Amino acid sequence: KVTKAFLVKETDKKHLSLSAQTTEIPVELLEVKDYVMVNPGGAVPTDGTVVMGRGMCNESMLTGEAMPISKDIGMKVFGGTILMQGTIILKVTKTSENATFN
Repeated sequence: KVTKAFLVKETDKKHLSLSAQTTEIPVELLEVKDYVMVNPGGAVPTDGTVVMGRGMCNESMLTGEAMPISKDIGMKVFGGTILMQGTIILKVTKTSENATFN
């Protein structure tokens, strides 16, 4: 179970960047519409939509698919999955207690 998330301090989507400042917080404090950064090897903290960056996500615990799935802007990501490569910023769509895999 994922316990920490890297909350992006910038809340205006126009000013988001992959070098944005983040604060490590407990996943339970995430709210819908927060922006969260996930770095290579990191766990996606909760369900969301990619708003910046791209990467390869291991979703085998959800789908059984052994190959990582490419994630790009506009695509959904699921809490508990692992970002194998790349860096993304996601917009939270579900709090941790309502996530697909928690």
